[in-house]
Amino acid sequence: MQYQGKGSRRELGLSGLVPHAWRLAEIEMRDALAGDERRGLEASCSEGCAACCHYLVRLSIPEALYLGELVMALGEKRRTNVMARFASAKDSIREAGLLERLEADLIVPPGDTGAELRIHELSRDYLAMASGSGLGCPFLVEDLCSIHAWRPATCRQYCVTSAAPLCLDPFGSNVRRVPVSRNLAEAMANLAGELLDRPPEFIALPLALDWSAAHPEIAAARWDERDLLDRI
Repeated sequence: MQYQGKGSRRELGLSGLVPHAWRLAEIEMRDALAGDERRGLEASCSEGCAACCHYLVRLSIPEALYLGELVMALGEKRRTNVMARFASAKDSIREAGLLERLEADLIVPPGDTGAELRIHELSRDYLAMASGSGLGCPFLVEDLCSIHAWRPATCRQYCVTSAAPLCLDPFGSNVRRVPVSRNLAEAMANLAGELLDRPPEFIALPLALDWSAAHPEIAAARWDERDLLDRI
């Protein structure tokens, strides 16, 4: 689905970066967890918690494209159900007055010194909206991730050692995340920005299907496979 080749030279689209980057994210997380365990810290995340599934999850462009392809490849019934949940989530975001901010504030031009604070405030406001409305990730089904094997890098690299109930309010509580040495979502966003000659950009997960469908030219673009994999 992602690869095109001619002769010995193989080409790769941005979505083709994703499985490789996810493997790197898993390695980073495994090493970080092992380091915490040596310090006597134990992860408190467990199946069915789902508190972080109500957070603002930012996808890099490669991941937005990949998840768009994933959903389009589902069987008709499941695809229709998933797309309906995405549409409902977008309606909730629009009604809360957050749609324009999500579409604009996750683009980070070089030298944008206010980006960190802007995204922090947007993430806080998004969680307040999600908590009040019950909005969760469109892939969340009965408090379980329905795409766990294909979950984004942000999800793969989020784990805490503080008490699980604190995750319900990470902005007002002393939540301790397991520290990773490299953020793979940011790495993919930065690389996509370089390749496309545009500022690094994130897409809010509930908007990913619409974003992917609106950018077929980015989905169709190809680069040398070896170069891309070396750069990530």
